Amino acid sequence: AASHPGDVTVIDLGPIVCPDGVPCPRSIGGTTPRPKDGGHYGGDLGWVAEHYLDALQHALERLG
Repeated sequence: AASHPGDVTVIDLGPIVCPDGVPCPRSIGGTTPRPKDGGHYGGDLGWVAEHYLDALQHALERLG
């Protein structure tokens, strides 16, 4: 991505799943994104998709 900034972008999930930085909260908006072991995602992640789609839209606008 760094070698091709006009063609590639990275969507960082950090601000979505760790809105206040590390350590990430166990629960966000009443949802526990990493329910089994605290490290791997699972369960209902629909809320991530909503925020991810917004980030994707902004990334596509930047790439033009």
